[in-house]
Amino acid sequence: MESACGRYRILDSVHSGRRIVHCRNRVRRAISARMITPERELWACALLVEREHGDNAAVYIAERIGALALEGDAAGVARWKAIAEKLSLLWSGERPLPM
Repeated sequence: MESACGRYRILDSVHSGRRIVHCRNRVRRAISARMITPERELWACALLVEREHGDNAAVYIAERIGALALEGDAAGVARWKAIAEKLSLLWSGERPLPM
């Protein structure tokens, strides 16, 4: 139950509708054109999760981290923890470090 956005898993296939597929394709093209840095990609992922899940975004991220931990995917867990950190910064209103 996984789907890819560029080289990273972002959303599982249960939540992949046309809008998300279109967004994934745009992000994939931007990554291939080197228009987006890995840091900005994390922010884009956090914004996408917030847009799709609203107030339940943190719960969704926690579920993804739990599922990836059970699968033994350390890189996926680290990635989603980084996205969770960006989401936390979005919600707290703190200024992130310069990119």
